[in-house]
Amino acid sequence: MASGSVFDRVTQAPEDAILGVTVAYNKDTSPNKLNLGVGAYRTEEGKPLVLSVVKRAESILVNDASRVKEYLPIVGLADFNKLSAQLIFGINSPAIQENRVTTVQCLSGTGSLRVGAEFLARHHHQLTIYIPNPTWGNHTKIFTIAGLSVKTYRYYDPATRGLDFQGLVEDLGAAPAGAIVLLHACAHNPTGVDPTPEQWEQIRQLIRSKELLPFFDSAYQGFASGSLDADAHSVRTFVADGGECLVAQSYAKNMGLYGERVCKASDVAGRVESQLKLVIRPMYSNPPIHGASIVATLKAMADRIISMRQELFDALSAKGGLAWQVTAAYNKDTSPDKLNLGIGAYRTEEGKPLVLNVVKRAENILVSDPSRNKEYLPVVGLAEFNKLSAQLVFGANSSAIQENRVATAQCLSGTGSLRVGAEFLARNYHQHTIYIPNPTWKNHPSIFANGGLSVKTYRYYNAATHGLDFQGLLEDLGAAPAGAIVLLHACAHNPTGVDPTSEQWEQIRQLIRSKELLPFFDIAYQGFASGSLDADAQSVRMFVADGGECLVAQSYSKNMGLYGERVCETSDVASRVESRLELVIRPMYSNPPIHGASILKAMADRIISMRQQLFDALSTRGTPGDWSHIIKQIGMFTFTGLNSEQED
Repeated sequence: MASGSVFDRVTQAPEDAILGVTVAYNKDTSPNKLNLGVGAYRTEEGKPLVLSVVKRAESILVNDASRVKEYLPIVGLADFNKLSAQLIFGINSPAIQENRVTTVQCLSGTGSLRVGAEFLARHHHQLTIYIPNPTWGNHTKIFTIAGLSVKTYRYYDPATRGLDFQGLVEDLGAAPAGAIVLLHACAHNPTGVDPTPEQWEQIRQLIRSKELLPFFDSAYQGFASGSLDADAHSVRTFVADGGECLVAQSYAKNMGLYGERVCKASDVAGRVESQLKLVIRPMYSNPPIHGASIVATLKAMADRIISMRQELFDALSAKGGLAWQVTAAYNKDTSPDKLNLGIGAYRTEEGKPLVLNVVKRAENILVSDPSRNKEYLPVVGLAEFNKLSAQLVFGANSSAIQENRVATAQCLSGTGSLRVGAEFLARNYHQHTIYIPNPTWKNHPSIFANGGLSVKTYRYYNAATHGLDFQGLLEDLGAAPAGAIVLLHACAHNPTGVDPTSEQWEQIRQLIRSKELLPFFDIAYQGFASGSLDADAQSVRMFVADGGECLVAQSYSKNMGLYGERVCETSDVASRVESRLELVIRPMYSNPPIHGASILKAMADRIISMRQQLFDALSTRGTPGDWSHIIKQIGMFTFTGLNSEQED
């Protein structure tokens, strides 16, 4: 194996300007410090406020005995989407009544904008977006990385400390037909300067006459004036004229959705939604189900913001200065003998995704903690969570951990973990080809292709033996070019359930190291294959033990994921890699969620038992054929050998 890191050319990334302010604030010991960084509503003690209604909603969820961790549809929770559309457009909006609104729940305000941007980059004929100068510091990165060309229009006049309305009109008037225009719906970030209703009307007329496409960022509805309706006036002005627009809507920066796409007709809305699903699926698959409502208590928060502005003014004046289709079919089927062969979630005997007792207890502790707040996590996530996750997959005594050679970033879902890893490699690694097993999880090709990598396959499954095509695997990886990336399922291969033996893993390791390939592990089922957390991490630990480098996308029961670990040659390389991971994450979703879960051995024992029961049932009935592969395969998936007609 060649000496040195494959990421020797990776330099230390600059610190994010906005989040860097918060880092400096946390380090400052002055009692008079003031956080001018991240725009979260804060209490008098400087903590992000958790509304009483949110706390009550969380208590209800935690104590609901019927609650399950079922996957949401790709577009999110239907009721949440419906209410969100009504909130921004108005309950009686003709766009809603005529089914011209397409709504998609996303991850954070950043994620909402990113999904909208990627959708436009794929489907809009004009790839230039005009953003106000100044604007939120993350806007430029979000749109650029999504594939749009960013230009600015004048917005703020430092001489008057107000809106440069004439400059705005001139710049948008010079924009080419079809160009996209980013508009802050209210409470402009960072200036706090909004157009008047009369100016909004002139902006609307200009945009429609020039056939520009408005894209609203609505992150503070209710915080500007104290009225949810007044703060949605700008958006509703554009919707009322029957034209089209996009809205990235978010709630107190704790729950976001890209949001709404208002279309000319209902059939257009349906087509748009279908394409939005294709954007979301390889980015994070499904939005989280944990969230809360928006309520009129926002009025009190807005009043306090207005009061604080007056106090500051007074003080300064005084001083002089496919799987989803299977699930859909399952849900529609009325047969009492139906079996869901679709999405791989661990389920109870009643067919519901299991919520572990330890998860319920942890949620109760969180909900009952009076000191708990919704503070932003760092871009790379919760430090203690990352530390324990690394120990789980590498082992508590791993030399890579002890030598600080592990760079860890908490991400959003297994899909999000893989996507962050793919984008990191596309930007910072010299080889952009990844070899994935054939077959593999159906979302893998889309994730890596959308992440900027070229996807090729290597042989993995032998349909004749219902086992591993080990010789084909060795031949295909042996023919791969030096430096190519290789995706490996650490355990419980999806969808075959076929894993290499320990001896075969060692041969794979030797081949990959001799060819100077870069291993990228997807470990979504640690503990589900054998029932042992250590045994299921054996493949990863073999690669770490030889001192070489690898990547690991790690996830927990598909409810919490992290891209995960990057094992580096030295601690210095690990630090540089982590800084570059932050640059990938920041314009994708900014910060990971703080709500999480764990893993339990009893679930693996039941999976093993169910395999045996299936094998015994087939054998007892004298079903033709050899079914021993069912108990030889491991984890949550099995290739039964049944064809489509037999499955139906």
